Amino acid sequence: MGRILPWAHVQGNVDALTVKVVRLPEPVVASKLRIYPVDWHQHFALRCEVHVGAAGATSGAPLEETLKLARKGITEVRRGMEDRQKAKQQQDDAKAAEVSALKDKAEQERDVLEKRLQDALAKVEDLETLRTTMEERAAKAETALLEMQVDRDRLVTQVSQLEGDVSESSKEKAAFEEESTNLQDECKTLKRAVDDLQEQLNVDCE
Repeated sequence: MGRILPWAHVQGNVDALTVKVVRLPEPVVASKLRIYPVDWHQHFALRCEVHVGAAGATSGAPLEETLKLARKGITEVRRGMEDRQKAKQQQDDAKAAEVSALKDKAEQERDVLEKRLQDALAKVEDLETLRTTMEERAAKAETALLEMQVDRDRLVTQVSQLEGDVSESSKEKAAFEEESTNLQDECKTLKRAVDDLQEQLNVDCE
């Protein structure tokens, strides 16, 4: 069973960061060391290190040097962690700036593409309107062409009829002229006959 040392009740540190060094007044040869916290502030907690040495070694300056080195190492580690954190923060800031620049560039390209898309849609709408107008004009022109073809066919028919009528009229005219000539000749013959009869009558009367 272990024994309780009369000098075991010592004052600990007063915060969570300051190192409190407690030196034992005399060397202790032991394989185990039990510590009993008897007082605390707000909540009980304990963190400690026990530095041991070889038999016959003296305590004092080497322990303080060790603590100084430990504090220095902790400071260097903390500084390194802060430097790494700063470097990481700088990298994160650089990445954020790069992402922001890429985002701005992407937004600008998106705006340009949206403008080009709107222009293309406007051109498509204009072309669609023009196509509709041209189709309407083509339909009207085709209708007019069909009407002209119908009129041409009707005129061709009328011309054919007129040519037939002219041909018949020419035949009738030729017949009338021949008949008129015959009648004139007959009239002349009758006139000569009348003149002959008139002369004969005149001779008989004398």
